[in-house]
Amino acid sequence: VMALLRASPHGVLDLNECVTILAAPKGVVLSICNILEGVGLVEVKTMNIVELVKSPHGVAVRNSELVYKQQEQVRAELSHIHTEEAILDQWIAMLSKQTVPRSIPASDIV
Repeated sequence: VMALLRASPHGVLDLNECVTILAAPKGVVLSICNILEGVGLVEVKTMNIVELVKSPHGVAVRNSELVYKQQEQVRAELSHIHTEEAILDQWIAMLSKQTVPRSIPASDIV
């Protein structure tokens, strides 16, 4: 049902068409729509018409695929940053184990 809503031009779906496309009993489609309405994803306009709900920012929920892709990109970037951080931590640990003179005598400074 959500795929059909996302694919519709204005985020509006006729449930009779949905029943035909999905070859599902109307009662099942209505139950799914009731659940989607309950979680705030769709709004029932009439007995046979449902519409995607818009977020407070005016972005239709059908754009959630774009949001999902952006989240995946951020997750990948974060994973890369964690890997770089681990490498830097290893370098810091390795370098801190090396002996470094605490002070250099003034006579050695040119």
